[in-house]
Amino acid sequence: MKKILTIAAVLMLVPFSAFALQMIDDTDLDGITAQAGVSIYIDNVQLDFSMDYLSWGDGDGINGSAAGYVNITTLRMSNVVIDAYGIGSSGIAPLNPNHIVGGAVVAMDLDLTDGTSDLHALTIDTGDYTVVDPGGNVIADTCVAIGVPTLSVYIDQIDPFDITLDNVAGNGGTALGSVALGGMQIDTKGGTVFIYAH
Repeated sequence: MKKILTIAAVLMLVPFSAFALQMIDDTDLDGITAQAGVSIYIDNVQLDFSMDYLSWGDGDGINGSAAGYVNITTLRMSNVVIDAYGIGSSGIAPLNPNHIVGGAVVAMDLDLTDGTSDLHALTIDTGDYTVVDPGGNVIADTCVAIGVPTLSVYIDQIDPFDITLDNVAGNGGTALGSVALGGMQIDTKGGTVFIYAH
């Protein structure tokens, strides 16, 4: 009698839902599909950029007696535009520039409409890839693949900035002159960045 009660108690402790479970075999798994990865669209990103100074120098100078620095001061960028890449037309202004006019303002605006077909998202995927590193080695490994979008970055103008010489970083010092830049365009034509362990 004790054996029957023991067996009955054990059966009552086992959840009956466990009897409904069954193993999934490879053929069942073949019918399951999924996608791993992330798409990132860059849209309407704005920021302000200004820099009081940038110093490049030599701590012990020419004769090893005193420091010397080249100082760049009051660096400001204005009317920076990010837009869809103009296919086959290097060095042109963006297709649909969205200039933000202001003083010391850097603005970025990505304009994507239904008619824009040459703009690709920044994508992040993981998986097994075969890549060739700069040394020519073929690497087959699990990687993170970052797809670089096709974009045009157009900088309308970088305000004139002063270049000075001094023995202290960040000081005004003796004026060497000033530099102004404008009408610069950088085109990214796509590609993939792979990240993997080594």
